[in-house]
Amino acid sequence: MINYAKYVLGIEEYEVFEDAGYSGKNTDRPAFQAMMERIESGEFLHVLVWKIDRISRNLLDFATMYARCKKLGVTFVSKNEQFDTSTAMGEAMLKIILVFAELERNMTSERVMATMIARATDKQWNGGRVNGWLLPFCLYLWEQATPQRLPQ
Repeated sequence: MINYAKYVLGIEEYEVFEDAGYSGKNTDRPAFQAMMERIESGEFLHVLVWKIDRISRNLLDFATMYARCKKLGVTFVSKNEQFDTSTAMGEAMLKIILVFAELERNMTSERVMATMIARATDKQWNGGRVNGWLLPFCLYLWEQATPQRLPQ
């Protein structure tokens, strides 16, 4: 990424923002928020990401972030998808890819929920410990389940 910034975009000064351990499902991430504050203060002309879903998998969140960047004249570049929003085609590709990134996230969420419901229906445990109690994950089965106290 650094070489791409230097040799393709001609950028010598850069800052790396990384939210290790955080999901791209929303923008409630410390490094993302710090990056946006610095973009709004006029410190950057480009936002370069490895892959678009690394910055956001939520279309509304991304659209908000992108609108803020565009208003400030900041170009969004995705290395993996090879597009640059300084062109009309790059901007169109960005929007198409975002739709599929959000679709992928939503489909994964639906599959996980279906698996958890099936496990709960079969009386299999889905969750972890909550204050020493085992609690059922699936709300559909809440009335039928009895929490069990774990041995200390």
